[in-house]
Amino acid sequence: MDSKMSLNTLKAGDIGLSKNDRWLSKVIIWMESRWTGKANFSHVYAVIGDGFIVEAISKIKKNRFVKYDNQATDIYRIPLSDKERESFRVCMLNRVGGAYGWFKYPGFVLDATFSGFKRLFGFKKPCFLFSKVMGFSNIPVCSQLVVWGVHEATSYRFKDMGNEVNWRSVNPDRFEDLLKRTENKAELIYSHKRSKA
Repeated sequence: MDSKMSLNTLKAGDIGLSKNDRWLSKVIIWMESRWTGKANFSHVYAVIGDGFIVEAISKIKKNRFVKYDNQATDIYRIPLSDKERESFRVCMLNRVGGAYGWFKYPGFVLDATFSGFKRLFGFKKPCFLFSKVMGFSNIPVCSQLVVWGVHEATSYRFKDMGNEVNWRSVNPDRFEDLLKRTENKAELIYSHKRSKA
């Protein structure tokens, strides 16, 4: 499943996870590993169709999907109707130009630290307390933006053991775990390993 993805195959509402060799990506993965035990991805983006994505990087931007051609990326498809896909596309485009939640990182660091400390005593469930407490605003980071958009524009809900997921408590690694849960009925439609330069 490592062949070139045809842009015509992607639909609005598809969800991409990625990582690269830049320092910020490595720091995020390291921090997530303290938080959840292991991490594969540092970024999440939303496909909006016609070869475009919406993502939160320094601010919310519309970019071409091809920027991920040489990065490790997995793309999942969640079960949405055509009407919901269009609603999601419009919702994401309406957020373009919005702010990025840089100030949420202290909450992530506290959750990662506390989760790592709990694991020393055999507790495997990660902590999302500080993410929720410091997530009082509607200014998201990448993974939060995508969960928020899906919940805002569609009837689909991400679930964790039957409970609806709070968008403020989702980092890229937890998002990958949610997409792999059978209860969320997401399908991995594309997986690409990073090209060596």
